[in-house]
Amino acid sequence: MKKITTFFAMLPLLLFGSNIQVTNVQVTPNTSTNEAVITFDLSWDNGWRIAGGTEFMDGAWVFIKYRTMAMPEWKHGFVSSSNIVSGILGYEADPRQLGVKFMPSVDTVGTINGSVGITISNLLSTPYGLEVQVHAVEMVKIPSSPYYVGDYGDYSWHQYGSNNDEPYHVTQSDTIYRTQGGIDHLNNSSVPYVVASTEEFWVMKYEVSQDQFVSFLNSLSRTQQDNAVPLDLSTSSNNVFALSETATPSFRNGIRIDAGFDTVSGPLTFYCDLNNNSVANENTDGLNIACNYLSPDQLYDYLHWAGLQAMTEFDYEKCSRGPLFPNADEFAWGTSDIAPIDFTSSSMLQNSGAPNETVQVKMNYRAHLHTNTSSPFTGPIRCGVLAESNTTTRIGASASYYGLQDLTGNVGEYVLIQYGYAEILGVTFNPDTLNGEHGFNFNARDYSLVKGGSNIYALSSTATVSICVSATTNDIPVYMNGGRGRL
Repeated sequence: MKKITTFFAMLPLLLFGSNIQVTNVQVTPNTSTNEAVITFDLSWDNGWRIAGGTEFMDGAWVFIKYRTMAMPEWKHGFVSSSNIVSGILGYEADPRQLGVKFMPSVDTVGTINGSVGITISNLLSTPYGLEVQVHAVEMVKIPSSPYYVGDYGDYSWHQYGSNNDEPYHVTQSDTIYRTQGGIDHLNNSSVPYVVASTEEFWVMKYEVSQDQFVSFLNSLSRTQQDNAVPLDLSTSSNNVFALSETATPSFRNGIRIDAGFDTVSGPLTFYCDLNNNSVANENTDGLNIACNYLSPDQLYDYLHWAGLQAMTEFDYEKCSRGPLFPNADEFAWGTSDIAPIDFTSSSMLQNSGAPNETVQVKMNYRAHLHTNTSSPFTGPIRCGVLAESNTTTRIGASASYYGLQDLTGNVGEYVLIQYGYAEILGVTFNPDTLNGEHGFNFNARDYSLVKGGSNIYALSSTATVSICVSATTNDIPVYMNGGRGRL
C-alpha cells in the first residue's frame, strides 16, 4: 500500500495563521466490497471555536482522490462514513458524500488536532494497488444570519430601491424583485430580481494557493490538463510556465512543467519553481503564494474538483462585514482606512517564496494593493501573510468579520454575479449536482465579477467591499486574479 498525503499549507479574540497538516495516513482496502478505510492525523494552527461556534468557528474540508492498478486516472472518493478516533475534533457529514467537514469539538483558540477515519465506497474498480491523496483545506463558518449589501458609499454596487444612500438589508432567503422596491443592481437596470440567501455556509479561509492548483493539475488526465492551462501542451516551446505562458516566472506565478512536454504522451507533472532552477517544490518556490493567472473557468474547475462551489457577490459581502451595518467605502476589515503595501525595494518582502514569507513593515489596515508595476515583487504574496500567530485584532490581521484573510488585496477574486446565479443555480453550481470530478463547460466569464482589488490595483473604486468589476473588463487581466470557494 502506497500512501500519498497532500499538504496545503476586534470581535472575539482570534488568532490568525495557517499550517494545516495531514499526517500518518493509513489505507486499508476491502477488495470484496470495493471500499477503503483511510485513517490519518489532522491538525491546523491558530484555529478557533467561540461560545459553542454559533457565530465564530473555523474548520477543515477534507476530500479524497484515489486510483488503482486497473484505473490509473485519479478519481474522487465518495465518503460513506467518518469517525473521530481521538482529539478535539468534531465533524459534519456532507450529504453529497464529496468529503467531510471537520471543526473543533470544544471552545478553544489555538492548535486543533485529532485522529480521524474516513471510509470511501463505491470505488470504480477493485482496490488492488490502491493509492490515495488526502486533501485538506482550511475553512471558516459563515453562520445563518441577516446581512447588508451595498455600503451607501461612492462606489456601492447595490442599493435599496432608488435610494443611493441606503444599503439593502437581506433578512431572509428570498427572491428580491426590483418592482417591489427591492434591491437595485447598479449598471444593470434591466435586472428584474436577484436570489439572496441568509443560510449558513463555509468558505475557504485563504485564496487558492499555487500548491493547491498544482495538486489539481497533477490529478488530471493529459486531455484534461490540455484544457486546464492556457499553454499549448502539444507544441514545442521554451515557455514552460504553464499559466503565464512564459519562459520565466511572471508576476510571481511559478507553476511550470519541464521542457519537452510536447513529446510526453501521458499526464504531465506540474510543480512550483519560483526561483526558476528547474528543481521542483523547493522551500523558496512559492507554493504558498496565492494563485494568479486564473480565469473564472480555471478557478471554478478547481473548486468543482475539490467538491466546492463558487462564491457569489452577496457571499463576499457577508463574509467581509458579517451582520454589521456597512461603513461607506469600507474594506474587508470594516473601515475605509488602508495602508497599501508598495514594494519599492526587495527588503520589504522577507523570505521570498518560502512558507514563512513575510512583510517587513507591519501595521493596521495593511493590504497588498499597489500601483507600482515596476517594483521587484509585483504579483501576489503568501496567502494570509498579514496574519501571524501573535496577531489578535481584526485590523491588525486585515481580516474580515469572521476571520477570512486577503478578501481585500493580493489577488482579485472571482465571484458569481448575483442575478446570473439565479439562471445557473440548478445546473452547474447547485451543490447537489457537483460530483467532485473535473470538467464542465459554460462561459463562466459572462457570469462572473472580480471583487477585492488585487496586488496591482490600489484604487478604492475596485477594492472596497461593495464594488465589483466585470470579469469581461479588458483592464482586469488574468495575471491579477484568482479566488476561493465555499461549501
